[in-house]
Amino acid sequence: MPHVIPKLLQSLRDPDSSARDYVDIINKDPVMATAVLRLANSVYFNPIGRRIHELDQAVVKLGIEGLRSVLSAAVMQPIIQKDSAYFSHSGQRIWQHSLCTAVACEQIAEHRRVDKFKVYVLGLVHDVGKITLFSELSKQYKLNGETESPGYQAFVPPLKRLSCALSYWIAKDWDLPKELCQALAEQVSIENDQPLSEFGHILAQANLITEIYSAIYPSKPRKAEAVLEELDLPRNLFQTFRQLTTEL
Repeated sequence: MPHVIPKLLQSLRDPDSSARDYVDIINKDPVMATAVLRLANSVYFNPIGRRIHELDQAVVKLGIEGLRSVLSAAVMQPIIQKDSAYFSHSGQRIWQHSLCTAVACEQIAEHRRVDKFKVYVLGLVHDVGKITLFSELSKQYKLNGETESPGYQAFVPPLKRLSCALSYWIAKDWDLPKELCQALAEQVSIENDQPLSEFGHILAQANLITEIYSAIYPSKPRKAEAVLEELDLPRNLFQTFRQLTTEL
């Protein structure tokens, strides 16, 4: 990770951190500062639409909660949206899925009166194992001197088998809060009908509805919206996703 990220992750988890603490850390990394301002000017984070040019302005316009959400996304985007030698848009797609899942987690948490910032971070990091494994597999195929590009089946089975567990171990290594690590661990065996924690349940639903948005909503919007109603999820989620993916 870039050297600024561990400090920022620690600061984001500290409820006593001030906006000035965040700004001081971000100002040390010009690339991240640019990413923060770009996200801060997106419609989702800045619906009023008044252009933000400086980090100090972002503090005033977004408030401390909005700033924390933008910073968290800016931290994770370069980690998740990695270029690959194969399937060139894969990093972008995984990043879109991760941000939509994070926003779904946040809105579901608000709907159910749960700590929405923690589950927002949970949504952002839940696929970090997938992109890490995908990147490492791509490197190995290149190092092995493969003459043909590996196909779909070269990546999908190991990703399905290992990526959830890897996300958990990365979260542990980053010393993320215990309940976030637990929720990620629960996703490993989610098909076995094991009981889920509150955070684990929100992540599972957010991940599912984000996949439904990608796979079903474009062709069968009413069928997809029926799932929102059945799961008692916020009715505006798909409109929010459309806004996010259009800007991304």
